Amino acid sequence: MNDQTDPIGAAAKPYKGPESYQVEDAELFFGRDDETDQVIARILASRFTLLHAQSGAGKTSLLNARIIPGLETRGWNAFRILPQNDPIESIRAATFQYILPSPASEQFAIERAWRNLAPGNDALTLEELLSLYDCLDISNPLRRTLVRQVKLAVRSDRKVPELAISDPYFCRLLRSCIEVDVLEEHVAAVIQALQTTSSPKTTITSGTRIRELMDIFGDEAFISSHDKLLNELRVPGRDLRVFFEHLVETYGRHRTRFGLVVILDQFEEVFTRFIDPGATGSEKLGELPDWKLRWELFKQLQNLCSREISSLASPIGAAVADEKTSLPIRYVISMRDEYIAQLDPISRFVVGWEDASYHLKLLDKQ
Repeated sequence: MNDQTDPIGAAAKPYKGPESYQVEDAELFFGRDDETDQVIARILASRFTLLHAQSGAGKTSLLNARIIPGLETRGWNAFRILPQNDPIESIRAATFQYILPSPASEQFAIERAWRNLAPGNDALTLEELLSLYDCLDISNPLRRTLVRQVKLAVRSDRKVPELAISDPYFCRLLRSCIEVDVLEEHVAAVIQALQTTSSPKTTITSGTRIRELMDIFGDEAFISSHDKLLNELRVPGRDLRVFFEHLVETYGRHRTRFGLVVILDQFEEVFTRFIDPGATGSEKLGELPDWKLRWELFKQLQNLCSREISSLASPIGAAVADEKTSLPIRYVISMRDEYIAQLDPISRFVVGWEDASYHLKLLDKQ
């Protein structure tokens, strides 16, 4: 396996220029504190939130460096999605990449930190490794490197191919966005999800040795459970309602705090990519994706927001049985101002759309 990241020790780049800040850049991102608080408040108060601004205002940077980490520290699983050529498949793929990162990516992230912070120390504990990371100066580019997403070559020797990009729980632990008990609970949920009887609990504490943690994610039984769970969650068809219901019932019910924030960034692409050739009278749109996918996405979002289920897990909190509740999901649309008028199909089924919207202004001189 290989990781395609910036070389460790490369010079830090606190000024990104035209590039967006990423999650690993959170410590280099300054300002926007008031905007962060207001956007997060809207997300937590509403099922649907609209973040809009003119091009270049920094919507993506705000999401990556402030909103996503802020939601994670509040117990939510927040991840960003680009529509690409098939928004439905993009949502499913991003969900897997974030909720069920491959065991190999977890191992890689742990070993990457171990190798660079305490090479050769086989007695190193998780608490000691986290402390070594916290002691790195904020300007040290190693801090950024050790928490970035992991990109691994796809393995062909397993029935279930590993995802090319993953956001390991261990990286979130280094970023201080989750606690050790969340990592332990995730491991237990993967093992227990498809078990008919209770499995022995895998104990992960701050005193767990890094070698033992590596062994947990490298254990064939855990890898097999992860593969089987991925296969189980790849429900046939394209119904996102069925997909998320199955995720909540199969995996989420084993988590005491399981809530998702699905962030659809650069949503204007839904209108620029998926163009009806009949409406334009152009014959040069053959290479563009099927324009009907836009309307499929709107229909699926309406279905997600309008129906209710009998869920075994509350959005954030303890499990609740036999209670009518909505799916534990919040939805965020981030887009450029000039395309807001085309959101009529969504505004028709989202209650309180205007109250849940936030206009991000350009940074002023101060």
